[in-house]
Amino acid sequence: MSVLVLDNIQKGFGIKPLLDGVSFSVEPGEKLGLIGANGSGKTTLLRIIAGEEKADAGRVVVPPGRHVASLSQNPDFPAGLSVLDAVFHGATGPLRLLHDYEEALTQAERHPQSEAHAARLASLSHQLDTTGGWDLEANARAVLDRLGLGDTTADVATLSGGQRKRIALARAL
Repeated sequence: MSVLVLDNIQKGFGIKPLLDGVSFSVEPGEKLGLIGANGSGKTTLLRIIAGEEKADAGRVVVPPGRHVASLSQNPDFPAGLSVLDAVFHGATGPLRLLHDYEEALTQAERHPQSEAHAARLASLSHQLDTTGGWDLEANARAVLDRLGLGDTTADVATLSGGQRKRIALARAL
């Protein structure tokens, strides 16, 4: 079974087509190189594959259980995010729940007598139990640790470009 299939991808800007009928598949274990002149559509094609941009026509097929992500050459994160927040920034589903849980935990620690904060924390904890979100958190922390980013509370604005790149890699993984 293919790990990626592109079928008749088309993308144009204005009257000139940039991608016209791009079709290929990638099989397990295959390696793929994308070579072309500047402005030929390489980045656009990769953004379409990663779901960051829509094709005008055609389809990208990624099997269930597979995920495609892209890694920016110069990742940019909003100011004031911690390392862990940057990994979860803009996430949906269980990853979003983890982000919300981390925020609720911070609020509950700041306001230990608040029943509302405790109730929110309990609700999010239950949702993470039912969605398998705790495994995602453990995996995220393990990946960050393996990438040399053990301090998940550090502000991304204080980190080097290489460290920010590793955060983006952790997010993609």
